[in-house]
Amino acid sequence: AAPGFWVWPVLGVALVAVVGYQFVGPTLRVGCDTEARIEDRVVSALTLTCPRQSFAFNVDERSDVTLETHSGYDLYLEIYQGDEMVGQNDDGGEGLNARAITTLDAGEYRALIRPYDAAVGGFVFTRVDSEAREVADGEMCLNTCVYAGDGECDDGGAGSLYAVCGLGTDCMDCGVRRAEDFESLIGEDGMMCSDTCRTSSDGECDDGGPDSLYSICAYGSDCADCGPREPRLPSEVVPAATPIGEDGMMCTDTCGSSGDNECDDGGPDSLYSICTYGSDCSDCGPREPQE
Repeated sequence: AAPGFWVWPVLGVALVAVVGYQFVGPTLRVGCDTEARIEDRVVSALTLTCPRQSFAFNVDERSDVTLETHSGYDLYLEIYQGDEMVGQNDDGGEGLNARAITTLDAGEYRALIRPYDAAVGGFVFTRVDSEAREVADGEMCLNTCVYAGDGECDDGGAGSLYAVCGLGTDCMDCGVRRAEDFESLIGEDGMMCSDTCRTSSDGECDDGGPDSLYSICAYGSDCADCGPREPRLPSEVVPAATPIGEDGMMCTDTCGSSGDNECDDGGPDSLYSICTYGSDCSDCGPREPQE
């Protein structure tokens, strides 16, 4: 009789394990009962019994940290400090691999790797730290934009291709932004009101500010749908919080993509972070209030 469908994934994982061990020795990781650590490179695998892997790492000083997966299938990467997601990426690397470049302060972090769709197989996970660029007073240079390091400037400022991230949060691609760059986004009426968001005028507010359906464009860049905004630096843009119900949980469906079977609120196990935490209850379930 022909081998069962489950035989090939198991054989594939075994082959990756053997080859990986020959090249990298004891850094091989195929179990998921305990959390491993990553220094610069580790070989691991997702299996039927272990569909996701978690890797702890420490940042000694403020650094630009590049985390990247290397595999033949679609992997998703999330970065956490405690329970807070501080970075994520889907297809920023080669092919369908994840590649996240994030400016992180000193501290302990955790990287979670999972398949975008159900998949099993081996992968290599790499980490490279580089010194974060010194930023003077009045300058903005972070790499917290989910598209940082993709070769395209995405912060909505001068010379950018897209306005999907806040000004100064894609420093690797856009360079340092200064106070005058921010001031140039403010109109004569003292408000931020441009339509550089690529989904502007679609009838849905997408700039991540109060009453927005999505957070996929820079604050103030979807004026046709959101209206003029009070000037705010990216670090000051805080979407209106989802109300807490009588049961003590946050559970609304005000997210524009609620009910699409993909969790989009940026919380644990979410696929995307394009909606306010707790606002995609149909797909994410009720959320506990964050401190």
